[in-house]
Amino acid sequence: MKFVSFLLFFCLWSWDVLAEHPIEVQRSTANAQYFEALTLYEKLPRRTLTPATVEAAAKSAWGLGLAEQAIEHLEQLHRHDDFSPEKKARLHLMRGTIELQEGRPRIALLAAERAFQHLPEPSQLRGAVSLLWGDAFAFLQQYGIAEKRYREALEEVAYEIVPDVAYRLGGVYRKLGDTTKAIDAFKNVPVSHERAPEAIRSLAQLSLQEKDYPALQLWIERGKELYPDRFIDSWSEYALGRAAAEQRDLSALREIRLNALKKYPPSDLWISLLDALAEKAEWNSKR
Repeated sequence: MKFVSFLLFFCLWSWDVLAEHPIEVQRSTANAQYFEALTLYEKLPRRTLTPATVEAAAKSAWGLGLAEQAIEHLEQLHRHDDFSPEKKARLHLMRGTIELQEGRPRIALLAAERAFQHLPEPSQLRGAVSLLWGDAFAFLQQYGIAEKRYREALEEVAYEIVPDVAYRLGGVYRKLGDTTKAIDAFKNVPVSHERAPEAIRSLAQLSLQEKDYPALQLWIERGKELYPDRFIDSWSEYALGRAAAEQRDLSALREIRLNALKKYPPSDLWISLLDALAEKAEWNSKR
């Protein structure tokens, strides 16, 4: 009986010790159990903390939206001199990303610059740093420099991130007034990408701006076909009507107007403009 009691005590003690081992913080973070990871981290004696444990705590704090706590943990890690250049770059990238999310682009710029200094050779990691750099400059509305950093990122980022960079480039080119490059950039966003609906709408808006009415019709129709839930709005109806009117397709214009009036009130701004457009087209057709 005494042996059984001792064995039970030993097992419970072993489990408690294991649960408070630094590796458990890393394991919980890897499994996206961020609250559990931070709870375990707080129970650990400070002398047992390893850089990997502190990094895991930083990631968990970030995952829970605790930006300042995550930054505190990263500050601890920045004091270590024995990390590899790549590791140092990753930590600075993480810090910069958090700072930008918190609306502090200038600190993010500093973090990106420090990360870049550790990466003399082209790599996907350096591409990610350039992307952060571009985002920070775009946040500050310094679009010329942002465009340069995005182009650098486009050359080095991982393949799956290329559409994101292309979308950002398109937005920057719009701000710079370079419509041709903006259109080319938005066209590089695949239809399967999550940014595709926004890219297609941007292409439609730019086509309207450039008075390229066949292209305007093409992009709106493609948007409605591929992403019907994202193109249920009165502007899309007006844009289709405008394309039909400018191409003198009165029959299509009548149908677009009729369908739009079934979906939206006449007082809607874009429907009012569509109405005026249709009335003008009808009048001109009788002259």
